[in-house]
Amino acid sequence: MLDTLGLAVEGLLFFEKGSGHAQQNGKISAFLRRRVANIFLVEQLSTKSIVKKWFWAMVAVAALLLLAVVWVRVYLDPWAEKKLAEEVRSKSNGEYLLKTGSVDVSLLAGTVTIDSLELAHQPAVWERLQKSNPAQAKAMAIDLQATRVNLTGLSFLDLLQKKPLRLGNLQLDHPNLVLTQMKPDTSQPKPLHEKLTGQLKGIILQKIVINNGRLRYKSSPRQKASEVELTGLKATAYHLQVDSASFQDLSRAFYCQKIEASAATTNLMLPQQYYRLKTGAVALSTTTKQVKVQQAALVPLLGPKALARKAGRAIARFNITVPVLRFSKVQFGTLSRYGNVQVGGVQVLNPSLRAYMDCKNFPIKGVQPLPQDLVQKLPFGLTIKRVAIRSLDVRYEELAPEATQTGTLFVRNIIAQISNLTNDKNLMTQKRPAVVKATGLIMGKAYMAATVKLNLLDPQGRHTIVGRIGPGNPAVLNQMLEPILHMSVKSGEIKKGSFQVSLNRTSAKGIMLIQYDGFKVDLLSKDGEKRQSLGKKLLSFAANKMVIDSDSPSNGKEPAQVPIQVARRSDRSILTYWKDCLADGALHALGVSSMK
Repeated sequence: MLDTLGLAVEGLLFFEKGSGHAQQNGKISAFLRRRVANIFLVEQLSTKSIVKKWFWAMVAVAALLLLAVVWVRVYLDPWAEKKLAEEVRSKSNGEYLLKTGSVDVSLLAGTVTIDSLELAHQPAVWERLQKSNPAQAKAMAIDLQATRVNLTGLSFLDLLQKKPLRLGNLQLDHPNLVLTQMKPDTSQPKPLHEKLTGQLKGIILQKIVINNGRLRYKSSPRQKASEVELTGLKATAYHLQVDSASFQDLSRAFYCQKIEASAATTNLMLPQQYYRLKTGAVALSTTTKQVKVQQAALVPLLGPKALARKAGRAIARFNITVPVLRFSKVQFGTLSRYGNVQVGGVQVLNPSLRAYMDCKNFPIKGVQPLPQDLVQKLPFGLTIKRVAIRSLDVRYEELAPEATQTGTLFVRNIIAQISNLTNDKNLMTQKRPAVVKATGLIMGKAYMAATVKLNLLDPQGRHTIVGRIGPGNPAVLNQMLEPILHMSVKSGEIKKGSFQVSLNRTSAKGIMLIQYDGFKVDLLSKDGEKRQSLGKKLLSFAANKMVIDSDSPSNGKEPAQVPIQVARRSDRSILTYWKDCLADGALHALGVSSMK
């Protein structure tokens, strides 16, 4: 407007200069100058008025905001705190109580911050609900404490209009979550998106952050110790969207685009409460599809005799440690949708296994499962393509029924590969069995390699073992032979050997080829001393003469071929079954199988 007036004035001045009527034009010019000056004055006054109005408007808005903040602090925050507690109590029929510290609500920012949150389950109320209306008494109880909860991206307008929740970030600091199984869950299993109702149905959260949490699970309210416990839990889940589309989305797992999680320690009570599975740090990523576990250990909760007394029979007591355990190509999506475990590869580094069994003071009874039995009883689908075991050490100790001292067998530096470990009938067939290939040093000295093939879905438990034995001194086996088989190898050497066995649920048959030289075998008495009776001396003499003079394939002869024929002892483990087969072949080769 001012620019337009300026141009008008310039035009009038030009008109004044160019006109011949100077006097008349001068009057007009003076009039126009006064008019323009008045316009400028009015314009300046108008501008000042507008600025003043905006100023006072901003002051008014600031005052309203200040009043709103004061009102929120004085009225809304306490109201929100009280409203939250009332809603929790009402929706749960009094089964849960919510206690909070300060509640900070920001309407403009759409945030809610809660300090010192505690959600407490009320067992007495649950008992009343269970008696009056069992359907209202939930099978699982939840107790939760957190030092701080922060929620962003909350639209209070959508909340009032009861629209589905679309939220930003949810952060929980130092949460302590306890899940307690109050009763068996007999409801039909449903995915989470089918269980949620109201504004929670279809909920979206951009990010969930858990800082230094703790998770525990108890199978009964009477159970004091937790069956499952995770400490130092840290997790970040990105873009949670709980609906059917996200559930079926192959790029998601547990309704999330990505999950990164770790725990400082884990502690899992195994069934029958004989053992706990403990680990150090555990980390997983659904993006890389990897899981890493450090310092895993199977820890017995009872001593050898106490364990056997509780089981009511002779039972092997295990100690297992695994410093590093890695899983790759883990299909988290399949796990979240169907509960099936699919893993591309597993690495087991430097594990150690120790086992002890007292067969003298406790009865040997019951039926021990075959590998097929264990796999077929799994309540979920399992597929592991490859397992690589590096530097496994195994030590087995047994107090035999007629022994006075413990027999010992150990194998060191076992390298093993397992492939096609699955219960999927489309992947497991007689032509495509699970295959275990392993090598190791028996008693740390004698080399042995074996390949086991098992159809894990065969109800007859059929499988085969093919292997070879390298050069070695069999006297190293005396730690096992003397207490358990009551025989002792005094001298001799195994040049080489091989074996192949076909096994099923009841029996095993096979052959062993073995080349050896210069054996001297003593058959021991069972009275706890190494001295022999006259009969044993005669048997030892006969065995030695047979081995040395007749069976030793010297002077370039072929290795001796001996049969393997074993009736399975169903009350003993699969490892004992395999050991019995090798021992039978070795004893036949030594010529003492029928003399013991």
